[in-house]
Amino acid sequence: MVELRSENLVELQEGFGALDQLMNEGDHQSKSREQRSKLDIMADILFVARNGANKTEIVYKANLNFTRVRNYLTYLETRGLLERSGPVYQSTAKGKEFLREYQQMKKILLPEQIKMVRP
Repeated sequence: MVELRSENLVELQEGFGALDQLMNEGDHQSKSREQRSKLDIMADILFVARNGANKTEIVYKANLNFTRVRNYLTYLETRGLLERSGPVYQSTAKGKEFLREYQQMKKILLPEQIKMVRP
C-alpha cells in the first residue's frame, strides 16, 4: 500500500495535468463540433444571407435553431449588416465588408482553423 503524503498528491496532480494536456493536444484536431463564438455565428448568418435567404434556410445552413436565429437576425438588422425584404434576409454592403474583414482577421490570427476561405 502506498502512503499518501502532500508531496505525493502534488506529484499526482501534476501528472494528471500533464496527462490532460497530452490528451487535449490531439483533441482540438479531432473535435467534430467545437463551440462557435458569437462572431462566428454572425459571420455564418451573413454568409448564408449574402445572396438572400429566408429564415428557415438560415437556420439550417448556419446550424442554429429558430429562437437563437431570431435574436441574431434582429441584432444584425439593427446594426445595418443585414436587411429584410418580406421573408428574405440579405447581407448589406456593410455586412459583406464585415465578412471580408472577419475572414482576414481569422487568416492572420488563426491560420490553422481556416479550412475553407469563403468569398
